[in-house]
Amino acid sequence: MLQDLYPHIYHNEMAWKAPAPDDYALIFAPDGTVYCDLTDGALTLPRIRDVGPGEVQYAFSIDERADYLLSDAEFEEKDGFSYLDTGKLRSLALGPALMAAAAGESLYRWYSSQRFCGRCGRPMEKSKIERAMVCPACGNTVYPKICPAVI
Repeated sequence: MLQDLYPHIYHNEMAWKAPAPDDYALIFAPDGTVYCDLTDGALTLPRIRDVGPGEVQYAFSIDERADYLLSDAEFEEKDGFSYLDTGKLRSLALGPALMAAAAGESLYRWYSSQRFCGRCGRPMEKSKIERAMVCPACGNTVYPKICPAVI
């Protein structure tokens, strides 16, 4: 799927930057749904300005559009936005919003599954210097392994 994004360019380099109001929010629920608007087969993700404050983390950019994971947030369905089963994304036409939702889900699942250290069992923390989870107790570091064939 990554190879089909042309002429758009996917930038997955880690960056620490604050979101702008027009940047996109990637909001996933533990039940396998994504908060989005699906009208006439066109996928639209909410903007940061639409979802308000929350703990966000830069995920990646597609061309110049930045996408942020929004953690621990629940939103009511309004203005056409609702929670959609991510399995339904496979039937949509390829484009930047679909790519962002698919890649964002992969990151969301990875962060969600790395909550506790595999070595000592204590809670992990997000690294301050790279895309990784670090155990403050024993120093164990875990990096994401995102298969491009999946997204």
